[in-house]
Amino acid sequence: AQRHAACAREAGAALTAGGLESPTGRFDLLVNASASSLQGAAVPVDPARLAPGALAVDLMYGPAAAPFLD
Repeated sequence: AQRHAACAREAGAALTAGGLESPTGRFDLLVNASASSLQGAAVPVDPARLAPGALAVDLMYGPAAAPFLD
C-alpha cells in the first residue's frame, strides 16, 4: 500500500492494507495471495468485510480456488 500511495492519491482513491487477523471496514477488493487454497481452505475473512458489489480474486486457479470464492 505504501509503494502505491502516491498513485492512489492522484486517482482520488483510498488505499489500505492489513493482515487477515483483524480487518476493519468494508472493502471493494479482496485478493487472496495466501497459500490457503493450496490446502483447500477458505481464507478466514468475514464476508461482512466485503462491500456490496465487491470483487474477490484468488491467485490460485481451477478447483483449488473454490473454497475461497465460495
